[in-house]
Amino acid sequence: MINRQQMSARYETTRNDFVKAMKAAGGRLQHILHPSKGPSGEALFMDVGVLGNDDADNLMLITSGTHGVEGYLGSELQTQLLNSGVPERYFANTAFVFVSGVNPYGMAWHRRVNENNVDLNRNFLDFNQKLPTNEGYDLLSKAVNPTSLNSETKLAARKEMTLFLEREGLLEYIRALSGGQYHCPQGVQFGGQEAQWSVVELKKLWSQTIPNRKSVVNIDLHSGLGNWGEGVVMINGQESDKRIQDIQANWGAVMVSPPPTEGDTIMSGVMGHFLESQYASLEVVAAVLEFGTLDIESVASAMIADNWLCHHGDIDSAQGQAIKRQLFEAFYVEDERYRRQAYDRTVQVVQSAIALQLAAIVPEEC
Repeated sequence: MINRQQMSARYETTRNDFVKAMKAAGGRLQHILHPSKGPSGEALFMDVGVLGNDDADNLMLITSGTHGVEGYLGSELQTQLLNSGVPERYFANTAFVFVSGVNPYGMAWHRRVNENNVDLNRNFLDFNQKLPTNEGYDLLSKAVNPTSLNSETKLAARKEMTLFLEREGLLEYIRALSGGQYHCPQGVQFGGQEAQWSVVELKKLWSQTIPNRKSVVNIDLHSGLGNWGEGVVMINGQESDKRIQDIQANWGAVMVSPPPTEGDTIMSGVMGHFLESQYASLEVVAAVLEFGTLDIESVASAMIADNWLCHHGDIDSAQGQAIKRQLFEAFYVEDERYRRQAYDRTVQVVQSAIALQLAAIVPEEC
């Protein structure tokens, strides 16, 4: 069970740990106030820390909490990086920007989405253009958006999703369920119909920190997809691109998704693809570092239950508190070995990315 007070306490503790670590590392902090309040009425913030060489050609941008509750692992990893002194080794040639709590509302309320039920990683779009459609989602809509939640409806939903997975394969399952939809505001995986607060604030931050750089790497920390404890780099591009080949050589396990075609939801609205397109004249690598937790069906079930709770249930009931526990455990593993493995992988990815940046501007010695 997780109640309002426990959610608020976890949010405050995680946020304070990050802020303390950033101050100890000598970083400059900006606290961007969110318009909504937390479960106990507390203020919510997107916290930004800047450190390193402001004038460096290279920028390392490390973000967490784009998917709200996933920010507990992500922010913890950021705090550990700061406490370990890893960034300090590269201050001469690199500027660092850490963003903790991209979606502070989802983080505090233990939701993956934001205050408007929007998946922020489907919200980076030009909303003056026609929005993508997702036929696979429509086939699963009844199963993933039940109006009642009991053992019978859970079983029926899981059966339908399993059949879809077996019939269409994993890629189409991810496309259908995770690819986003833009026509059902109360449905899971809603991408929104206008730019959200977090997206607007991130764009402002980009405009302040990215221009005049030569190389930018954005590592957006996530959890919930993949094998237990395995950190997979997810990036869009073509397998034949030299940049993708360089990344694969340095980062190990990499999942490459081709850029979205018109109407294709598999990568539409994703932060990384949008960031690269906005600064196409620079060398920009935007990647998700995703840490697996539970099996894909369990994670999906937790998201479905939480969406039902938001629109049909009572967060203060025993069922509501159980659902909050279920969702939290789908995205954060309270296991020391898991978190150590996640930290080691994060350090490896960050250091490899910086090495690639430095190799591009520093001539090799003869």
